[in-house]
Parts: sequence; structure tokens; C-alpha cells
Amino acid sequence: MRPRSWVRAGFGLGLGATLAWSVVQTVVRVSSMLTLLLLAVFIAISLEPLVSWLAHRGLRRGWSVAIVLSGFLVVLGGFLALVIPPVAKEATALVDAVPGWLQQVHDHQSTLGRLEDRYHLVEKAKQQLSSGGGASGIADGLLGAG
Repeated sequence: MRPRSWVRAGFGLGLGATLAWSVVQTVVRVSSMLTLLLLAVFIAISLEPLVSWLAHRGLRRGWSVAIVLSGFLVVLGGFLALVIPPVAKEATALVDAVPGWLQQVHDHQSTLGRLEDRYHLVEKAKQQLSSGGGASGIADGLLGAG
């Protein structure tokens, strides 16, 4: 057996590392699409037993899929109808409370004012918003956490 050269081994390792890095970067770029694809597969697999049950009862498979999909959309719409009003109400309450909080921040006798004097929170928040991509960075973080 002939020993391998260091150049050949180094080239192979470098090529493998470059290929691995390229694959990781591609997955990161298409991660949102992969998430939606996995969600669609999960929903399809979850609803398949119901479609099969309806098809086994004598309904054509196309009609079974249409009925199950319609039912799923009705349940999803009902869930959204239950969730959106309270979230909108809380968002409105938050927006209405912000001026009062700002007034408390500028009042040096209040708790928020003393925290601002000690830690300079407003200045740090402004720096975060200007350097971190602004509100879109915050929204991305909130969506990621959700």
C-alpha cells in the first residue's frame, strides 16, 4: 500500500469542510421554507387517518379530502377568532400605557424614573434599536421565541 500525501489529505479535508459549511449555509437560508414544509407534512399525516376512515365508509377519496380540509379550515378559523380579539385588546392596552410609562421614566421620584437614572435604560434601548435592526430585529426575536 502506498502512503497518501499530506497535500492530498489536506485537500480532502478542506473540500469536506467547505462542503459541510455550504450545506449548513443552504439549510439556514431555506429554514423558513423547511419549517413550512414540515408543518404541512405534519398536518397531512395527522389528517390522513380521518380521510382514510371517510374513504373506507364509502365516500370517494377526493370528497373525503375536501370534507376534512374544510373542517380543518373551520377549526383553524374558529381558533383564530378566539385568539385575535384578546391579543388585539392587550396590544391596544399596551399602546395606551406607553405614554404613562414615559411620564414615569422622566419623573425622578417614581420607580421607573429611579431605574432610568441609575441604569440609563432609555439610552440603552435606543442603542439596541439603532444597532440591532430596529423593530424588525425585535419582531424576529419575538416570532422566534413564539
